[in-house]
Amino acid sequence: MRKFTRQRVDAGFTLVELMVAMVVLSIVSTATFYFYVSQHQAYVTQADVSDMQQNGRAAVAQLSYHLRQAGFNPPEDSSAFTIFTVAGGPDSITINHHDTSYTFFVDATDSLNPILMHRINSDSAVVFAENIDSLSFNLVSSNEVSIALVARTSRTDPASGDYRRRRFATLVNIRNL
Repeated sequence: MRKFTRQRVDAGFTLVELMVAMVVLSIVSTATFYFYVSQHQAYVTQADVSDMQQNGRAAVAQLSYHLRQAGFNPPEDSSAFTIFTVAGGPDSITINHHDTSYTFFVDATDSLNPILMHRINSDSAVVFAENIDSLSFNLVSSNEVSIALVARTSRTDPASGDYRRRRFATLVNIRNL
């Protein structure tokens, strides 16, 4: 007859093995979380920079368009455009074309959200572009105007603690002046 001997097989993990596994898992989880957070911050910052560049480029393009249009078939009895500065405020521009007057100015009453405003004739002003810090115009010659605009991100950069800014500038040749 065969004799069956029972061998004792330890099944499962010891408490020390479980503690080591938990420590390793927590280190990996923490590293993964910090990596995710840093990548998310970079994504949000890049989205803000992209929005800033899009707002700045579009605003400069539209301002250039309106200035060029001011020189198209100018009326005899009014000036094509006038540039004036609001006392203590940013540069503003009013572009007169026939019976229509376009005014652009920066409204910085809310310092956290400065906006470029647009007014047609005497209508109420509407938002033209958001997060525009400053706007300036210079008459370079009798028919050339330089436009400079400073746009910024909507949120502060976590690395520097300040807004990222970019300056957009162009020179517009106004025809028929």
